[in-house]
Amino acid sequence: MKQRAPHLGGGLGFSPDGHRLAFVGRTGALEVYELPAEGPGEGRLRTQLKGSERSGPVSFSPEGLRLATCRRADGGLVEIVNLEGVTLAQLPHSGAVNGLAWHPDGRLLLTACQDQNAYLWDAGNGKLNLVLHGHQGWVIQVCCGAGGDLVASTSCDGSTRLWSPWTGRELVCGRGGGRVFSADDRWLAFNAADAHGRFEVATARECRTPHGYDLETEVWGLDYSRDGRLLASAALAGVRLWDVHTARLIR
Repeated sequence: MKQRAPHLGGGLGFSPDGHRLAFVGRTGALEVYELPAEGPGEGRLRTQLKGSERSGPVSFSPEGLRLATCRRADGGLVEIVNLEGVTLAQLPHSGAVNGLAWHPDGRLLLTACQDQNAYLWDAGNGKLNLVLHGHQGWVIQVCCGAGGDLVASTSCDGSTRLWSPWTGRELVCGRGGGRVFSADDRWLAFNAADAHGRFEVATARECRTPHGYDLETEVWGLDYSRDGRLLASAALAGVRLWDVHTARLIR
């Protein structure tokens, strides 16, 4: 591969070690190139899967020995292949797939689908583990935290949702398009129509659920003390004061 822009028909991606580049050409063929070890030069074509009508994202697995690719002509079929082009698993979807993200342990693959759902798959056997349902529009992007305990999905409904990859439980929903977690999972970069920046992400150990009202009670006011140790809540049933670190009701 010479140093010129490829004629892309879909996504592209580097392997984690930077030694390979995979992309989908205009013809729908998936091509994987070995890159020069040092400096500019001509890459060597390693794999070419022709006639598959591929498009959309391409993603290397964390160890760099597998690729996830999309075949939209087949209604959103995602294929996992090895570097020799052998198909290892097929993941069927009911709509086109817009995004792919590998879990850091390499055993799970997260997909973003136009049917308004994100999906979590076993990358080894192709089994569907979890359906992440809640968005009101196409899911357009997904990403996984480096620690493996958080995944994020972004939709054209204008929201980003954080999920547990183990239970499928939705943890939080926020405005904007989440793009990528920081290396320590403390931040999630986002963009919106009128802004861009980053969300600060709390760990499960930092989150507490205070209990003290009936389920029918609507809480209409919340405020933290200046030192962050106390949380005050107001409702028709009265005002409550909580210890933030333990979620214990003080009064």
